[in-house]
Amino acid sequence: MDDAIAALQTLARKVYEQWGHPVVGITGSAGKTTTKELTAHVLAGTGRRILKSERNYNNGLGLPLSVLQMVSRGRDPKIMIWPYSRWECPRPRTRFDRLVQITPPDIGVELLVAPVHLEHLGTIENVAAMRPS
Repeated sequence: MDDAIAALQTLARKVYEQWGHPVVGITGSAGKTTTKELTAHVLAGTGRRILKSERNYNNGLGLPLSVLQMVSRGRDPKIMIWPYSRWECPRPRTRFDRLVQITPPDIGVELLVAPVHLEHLGTIENVAAMRPS
């Protein structure tokens, strides 16, 4: 593979496939990080080990690095909570689709569709159409 990030993403996908626990995917125009933190806090209170994105590493590099870090640290979380950024990059549909391919969410949360990042999508209708399929 000529692309190091693509290789990292492929490796993370393989690790995810072997891991086999649920993923909660959170997306929307705003509130992803706060919702991720609140969800992780509530679920951790049930005694489950949680993997959540560190800081705002919800992109094509941060997601695979976090998945691989889970293995390298010997952690065995039972639930992954991930804010999938869809709009904060050029070619957002392609990048969003790739994130969902690495760790497909079992539970999806759509927080808000608002007129943000229109420089990439043009209209609010295009933002709304970015919903996971």
